[in-house]
Amino acid sequence: MKRRPDVILFSVVIALVAIGIVSVYSASYPIAARFARTHAAVAAAPDAGDDAVAPDETPVPAALQQTFMRKQIMWAVLGLICLVAALNVPNEWLGSPRTVAAVVIIAFLMLALAYVPGIGSAQGREARRWIHIGHWLTLQPSEFAKFAMCLGLARALA
Repeated sequence: MKRRPDVILFSVVIALVAIGIVSVYSASYPIAARFARTHAAVAAAPDAGDDAVAPDETPVPAALQQTFMRKQIMWAVLGLICLVAALNVPNEWLGSPRTVAAVVIIAFLMLALAYVPGIGSAQGREARRWIHIGHWLTLQPSEFAKFAMCLGLARALA
């Protein structure tokens, strides 16, 4: 039997994602302006280094203003693709003991990978929470572990 998605819930999710994109865009302008002023001052006086700051009238390029918003849109689209994929997973497969065991084992392995030098990262005195995959992708294994824990507890209590 094919499940039908909840239209109201899906609409609320889309609205929240849209609000998040607008919030990221509006909050990223001061960061983009500071970045533009710093780089304009460094270009004008290369000996000043990172401490140089240009006047507040330094124009902020539109592409720089939209950098964070573009990233947010990219991850939102990826999240929506994952949502559609998750809607097509049968409940029988998701609740099977083999699937639950595999997900829990993968979650523990990912949590352990955060402590492997070169894969897990800690900057300064921070805790090791991130796994780096290549130069462009970092993830927190605890997010996957939350899902695995919910799945494992649901299977254990069912």
